[in-house]
Amino acid sequence: SRSHAICAIRIGAGDQIGTLRVIDLAGNERPESVDEHTPERIAEMRDINWSLGCLKECIRLQREALANRTARAAGGGDHIPYRRSKLTMLLKDCFTAPTVRTVFLAHVSHHARSAKEHEA
Repeated sequence: SRSHAICAIRIGAGDQIGTLRVIDLAGNERPESVDEHTPERIAEMRDINWSLGCLKECIRLQREALANRTARAAGGGDHIPYRRSKLTMLLKDCFTAPTVRTVFLAHVSHHARSAKEHEA
């Protein structure tokens, strides 16, 4: 399957319980870069690209809101659209809960098949 995967693991004992979320995001894919897609595959690609775009937007807006703490303290603040996708709804507390710590790790593997997309 070419979808996102989220694994939540509860860790701890007593009142010291935390959750470790390991997320494998499906890669962004351009429709013109692949051959012979079925309608189902095209719909799947559209959904994956949409959720990745929503995640990017939430991260961007959250970063801006954190950088502009004075506006937030004065009662202002930006609306962050977590409800735009199921992925961002599931990850909302990773950005908003004050006791949650979030670390993003990225592994980008360049494959020879996609070299033509990156040629100048």
